[in-house]
Amino acid sequence: MGVYIIEESLKVPKTVLEDIWAETLKKLKDNPDFNLETVEKIESMVKEEIINPNDIIELLTG
Repeated sequence: MGVYIIEESLKVPKTVLEDIWAETLKKLKDNPDFNLETVEKIESMVKEEIINPNDIIELLTG
């Protein structure tokens, strides 16, 4: 089973985060008020397997 690395010290089973991200991104895509370009950027970040929460927060608030 693969893992995603969150920050440098935390490891979470990949399948858990895959489920969470899939559901989150689906909800964002279904929301007509949410910028689709931002969702695509988040998807790209998640696929790289190193998730930096600060980068996602910055993207969402910037």
